[in-house]
Amino acid sequence: MSERQKYIGIIAQVAENFNKMCGMRPIPEDVARRYYDDFSIMNCHNSTAIEGNSFTYDETRLILKEGVVFANHSLGEHIELTGYRSGYWLVYDSVKGGADISKDFIRQIHGVTMPGFTHSGGYRNIEVYVGDGFSNKVTYRPPSCAAVPRLMADYVSAVNADLKAFENIKTTGECDFFELFHALSKHHCEFERIHPFVDGNGRVGRLLLNTELIKIGLLPVDIRYEEKERYYAALKNYDTKVRYAGRPQSPTESMAKLLAASQLRSMELWNRMFAAYADGIDR
Repeated sequence: MSERQKYIGIIAQVAENFNKMCGMRPIPEDVARRYYDDFSIMNCHNSTAIEGNSFTYDETRLILKEGVVFANHSLGEHIELTGYRSGYWLVYDSVKGGADISKDFIRQIHGVTMPGFTHSGGYRNIEVYVGDGFSNKVTYRPPSCAAVPRLMADYVSAVNADLKAFENIKTTGECDFFELFHALSKHHCEFERIHPFVDGNGRVGRLLLNTELIKIGLLPVDIRYEEKERYYAALKNYDTKVRYAGRPQSPTESMAKLLAASQLRSMELWNRMFAAYADGIDR
């Protein structure tokens, strides 16, 4: 079975699970929030672990739920967890409140997610690179910092224009998931290519991805730490193919499949958790 066939198979399962979700709605906000609260712990653990945070899932849960502090870990690692979770809830509550994706909102996410950081909430004004410059292992050089404001303005315009094509999902229950995950993949990869901040681009980029998903009525996704290499390979694949590929969807295929599989996990978990609503319990 080809990678494309596998992707189509995942899309079919996503569509099936989405139909189940639609049959359960509406679920009371206080009930749904329990799902998002538990999800935030796992998402916080995985997204920070991808960036090098060494807390386990169980330790992350104790920190975020019980306020436990571990003496054998740095204060910085604790702040990474609490900052990311604050960014997660900023995204959720802002979208539920009708907020749009804007340059200011993106900078706000960064400011909340990266508290105490020198450049928190502001675009970078220095040149950066991804990798190790001292060992000559630079894997990517983002655009000049002078270009960041213009590139981010273009990025925000493109994201909002694309989301309009999917804004009726919540009311119609219909979606071209194949096109959706390619669009989301392009948005995420383009954000990471711009690399608008000195640090925290991966965490903010993944929170932005979930901003889009929640905004159109889908569930946030959690790219697992165990998928780190696959995730980075998908970003690299986009950066290479977007310059040379002849087929429009070729650059986003790897990331789209990863995001679709992650959305499927979220949907399956949601449908198991709220199965009683599918049986018509009193709402």
